[in-house]
Amino acid sequence: MFWTGHLLPPSKNQPLDFFQKSIDPHELADKRTIFMICKEADPTDTVGYMYFDPIDRERAEISIAVLGRFSGHGYGKEAILEICRVIKERGWQTVLALIREDNKRSQNLFNRCGFAPTGKITTRQIDIPPYEIVMKEYCKYL
Repeated sequence: MFWTGHLLPPSKNQPLDFFQKSIDPHELADKRTIFMICKEADPTDTVGYMYFDPIDRERAEISIAVLGRFSGHGYGKEAILEICRVIKERGWQTVLALIREDNKRSQNLFNRCGFAPTGKITTRQIDIPPYEIVMKEYCKYL
């Protein structure tokens, strides 16, 4: 898995423990919501997770992480398209994603889901260990 802010992938139980402790998975609210991505055939088999962050009533940001062994099987694309459908249904008009500049696979995934680079570049400071990451902004109008 290759996502912002983490140098090493989590153990299999870390995402599940985190979600069980901190998330109400039944609502897409006006606050950060985190969704687990699971296999339909086996909902206990975690594929990854997705964040939904409302910016205002018109724009929201999403991010996704898929475990490496599930990468390339369509789970990420299905999750992005589904969250965009729900976001549109709930009234948001624009979806943004910040993607690491060196994560070409994720950039390609978002392109296949109808997102386009805006040209905006952002840097983020990660505290432990201290380093800087460069993020490209992608946008999809719903």
